[in-house]
Amino acid sequence: MSETEGVKDKYLTESDAPRLSPAREKIMMALLNPEFIGLTVTEKCQRIGVSRQAWYTALHDEKFMELVNKTSLDVLKEGVAGVMAALLKSASNPSPKSNPDRRLFFELTGHTMKEFGGQNIVVVKVDG
Repeated sequence: MSETEGVKDKYLTESDAPRLSPAREKIMMALLNPEFIGLTVTEKCQRIGVSRQAWYTALHDEKFMELVNKTSLDVLKEGVAGVMAALLKSASNPSPKSNPDRRLFFELTGHTMKEFGGQNIVVVKVDG
């Protein structure tokens, strides 16, 4: 199962689902699928089996694009917590040569890196 196959069932409400035709569902999945980034519209349409006309009609439909944007944000919000936990774990590596980019990210977002017991680096939120 691809990452986006469960998007319809997981994020679309009962009121959203009836509004989408099978072609629009495929278009939404393509718009949400990172594997489609960098492909031309023709390549995307060929992969999902819809016409270019259907693609552009959907992209010009304001209500459809509102639904795509809402669903994109829902997917993003759900994934952010896991990403942040992984970044924190990686940034907390005690080696000074490990992951300086991740440490910098936390410092730029208002956190301070502190050594704890000579073993770990702990990220502390700075109140301000």
